[in-house]
Amino acid sequence: MKTPKFLRPNGFTLVELLVVIAIIGILIAMLLPAVQAAREAARRMQCCNNFKQAAVALHNYESSNKSFPVGWRHAEYECGLNFFFEGFGWGAYLLPYAEQNDIYDNLLHNGTWPARYKDPTNGHLNAGGATIDTFLCPSDPQTEPRVEVTNLFDNGDPAAGGKDDHGRSNMAGAASSIDYTCSTRLGITSRRPDPQADGVLRGWAPVKIRDISDGTSNTVLIGEVTGAGPGTWSGFKWTSGAVVDASGGINGLGTIPGGGTWAGNDSGFSSYHSGGCHFAMADGSSRFVSEDIEQATLERIVARNDGEMPGEF
Repeated sequence: MKTPKFLRPNGFTLVELLVVIAIIGILIAMLLPAVQAAREAARRMQCCNNFKQAAVALHNYESSNKSFPVGWRHAEYECGLNFFFEGFGWGAYLLPYAEQNDIYDNLLHNGTWPARYKDPTNGHLNAGGATIDTFLCPSDPQTEPRVEVTNLFDNGDPAAGGKDDHGRSNMAGAASSIDYTCSTRLGITSRRPDPQADGVLRGWAPVKIRDISDGTSNTVLIGEVTGAGPGTWSGFKWTSGAVVDASGGINGLGTIPGGGTWAGNDSGFSSYHSGGCHFAMADGSSRFVSEDIEQATLERIVARNDGEMPGEF
């Protein structure tokens, strides 16, 4: 006898349930790469927007001060012998023009390097360890927002991981078209970056708009960098030292994510994005430049006054 319909159990059989689960698993496997790609596209767009904001802030600084900030106001020293710097880098000078006045006001603006970061009566130590979202790439997988300094003047302050730790940056000023690291190629071996360098954000000497004779749309202000992972003096920091030259290309062997040193001299333009990295140009625009760019072209867009037009890039 057949079972009456009203007595038959409602629901799926085990085989039907397994088939449905298998289909859902296949759909998830197919959709996951697309979702990840969409998220990376959003992060890349946000990163490009950060560079645009930084470019606008640099132009606001230039309008107020009649020049761009120096890339790094550092001490003069012989390579590898002395690392006590003076002054801040372009990122610190940019804070009042990027709606970060409170952090800027809590930085010391006189004295030598150890004092400006180590005075226990002043809030500038934690200010130097502040996270500036504009300077960070959303695609950077590093979760620690500070450059760790564990061997010098470190009192283990839990608020900043150490009083002399500094906020990390995925942006670096374009200081020179050629390697300035402990080199006599620029005629001076005891400075980095050289005040005679041909980049806009060079050491010590500020650059005016009129000094960019190659054209503002053809000249880089800042470029993207991966920096190093957590460790002593590793990575780029917005307080100082966030400058590079063009000698390493884009995503070259010396710019592998997680590579580089505290000063960034072994870590040129690079990113966690596929195929290239972002730049902010001297005309206030931001753009993504392919890692396949010719080295000569990269050097030309970093140099502000070499008289050579880079063409398409």
